[in-house]
Amino acid sequence: MTAVLAVLGMIGKVLLILLLIVLVLLALILFFPVTYKADIQVQDGKVSARAAVSWLFRFVYVRAALEKNRQDKQMETDVRIAGIRLLELLKKRKKKKSRKKASGDPIRKVRKEAPKKPSVQPGSRIADPHSARPIHVEVTRAKYPGLMVRIASRITAFLGKIRHTFRKIAAGTGILLDWLEYLGSESFETAKTVLMQEGKAILQHILPRKLCGNVLFGTADPAKTGMILGVIGVLYPVLPGELQIEPDFTESVLETDLHCKGHIVLIVLIVRIIRIVICRDVRLLISRIRKELHAGKKKKEPQTGHKGRKRACRKTKKTLHFRTT
Repeated sequence: MTAVLAVLGMIGKVLLILLLIVLVLLALILFFPVTYKADIQVQDGKVSARAAVSWLFRFVYVRAALEKNRQDKQMETDVRIAGIRLLELLKKRKKKKSRKKASGDPIRKVRKEAPKKPSVQPGSRIADPHSARPIHVEVTRAKYPGLMVRIASRITAFLGKIRHTFRKIAAGTGILLDWLEYLGSESFETAKTVLMQEGKAILQHILPRKLCGNVLFGTADPAKTGMILGVIGVLYPVLPGELQIEPDFTESVLETDLHCKGHIVLIVLIVRIIRIVICRDVRLLISRIRKELHAGKKKKEPQTGHKGRKRACRKTKKTLHFRTT
């Protein structure tokens, strides 16, 4: 009995240690920030960019570098976990697999050529004796209808097109009125307020804490340069750090020297997203948008265009030919 209790105690201690390890890892993932930094330089058509993301004092470290000229482009990536380079390990494993395959010399089976299907000249058709649809001789004889058949088919196609257009207008008007009524409701105002507040908080948390550098931009058109400068002027108060932006209204140019640095805490993003999801009005807005998108993916009604004319012409061929016979 004492041995069983000792074994159960050991198992309980092991489970408790594992639970503590899981809780510590979960706390580190949620509360320890993920830091990032980036450097971008553009001058005389040359682009040089470097970015790095690290977590837990570089226990997980990802780095990427890009060097691009007008004629050449080079990109380097490095992924490390506890100082171990994963990309190099993957390359070594691929080389080992390729060597094993080359040394094995597997026997390749020669595939037999599939028998070619008999070619059919364009415009000719082969009647399948096993097909489920029988071929009506009366319809095939009426291949070229007369003037009255053509006029009737054109009229029916035109009327069908008008009917389909009116149906589209009525459906679009109903959807528009429904959305206008919803946009003026209190539910939409509440959803908009929650999305604006939480979205702004998420953006402020994701954006870099430190941003400095110089930007010189310009287009050949002074009007476009002024429009871009106006958009930057709206976003400029939100941008942190010291950033100097200079427009050039005379020529097309882009020269930058930017340095940014920031961090992201996962628990902050999770809390903000949960606040958005638990709001009933936000869920209602998302469901309405999903319904509209799902309705747009459904099969559309048969159009009375070129295909509709062919169907109408076939119907008139059948009826008029049967009447004359």
